[in-house]
Amino acid sequence: GSVESLVQAYKKNFEVWQDGPLVHIRYGAENKQCYCPAARYHPAKPHDVHCECTRATHQTVFETALERPIKVEVVESLRRGGKTCHFVAHVA
Repeated sequence: GSVESLVQAYKKNFEVWQDGPLVHIRYGAENKQCYCPAARYHPAKPHDVHCECTRATHQTVFETALERPIKVEVVESLRRGGKTCHFVAHVA
C-alpha cells in the first residue's frame, strides 16, 4: 500500500531507488542479454514493442499496489540499444 513498501519488495529482484517523485527500476548497471523470454529469440529494434510489455507489467504492479494510476516510462533497454533495462515510475 505504500511506495516505501513497494520499493523494498522490488529490491528483492531489481536495482531500485527513489529519487523524489520517481522510482527507478533497473536490471543492473549492464546486461549481456534480454531477460524477456518472449523477445529473446527475435532481432532487437530501436523502438522494440517488447519493452512496452515489460513497462506495462511494472505499471500494473505499481497501480495495483498503490491503488491509483501510475505512469511508467522506458528509460533504456537492451533491445533498444541500451546497456541495461531501466524503467521509471512516477509515484507523485
